Amino acid sequence: MVLMSQRIFCVDDSRDMREMIRDMVENLGHEFLGGVSSIDELCSWLQVHKAKDITIAIINLSLESGLIDGRPDESGKDAERILREAGFRGGVVWTTSWPTKALSEEVWITEFPIIQKPFCLEGFNAALFIAALTAA
Repeated sequence: MVLMSQRIFCVDDSRDMREMIRDMVENLGHEFLGGVSSIDELCSWLQVHKAKDITIAIINLSLESGLIDGRPDESGKDAERILREAGFRGGVVWTTSWPTKALSEEVWITEFPIIQKPFCLEGFNAALFIAALTAA
């Protein structure tokens, strides 16, 4: 199966990671709609753009503050909630620097893929494919 072109948006507190994701997205033939580093920037972006135009959101599980009581803060989930409330109906690819096995089993039960940084182009493409199928 071939993944049709997607319109992808990124929420990650690392500028380098957003740039790497943009390069991967474009290399795979998708459209990169933009990226933000925080909830505040996301809210500003949504004042100008439409969340419903995004088909896949790539969201870092933990933005800025890292861990709270040994668990990622919920800012990544907050970003998803804000996007959904604004009309986003697409799939999500979660990214993290933390071990994905521990996150998916203990903290983040999700239907969407979680990929651990750093990730390769092939793994990233597979996660996009799963997110697109899961959202459909």
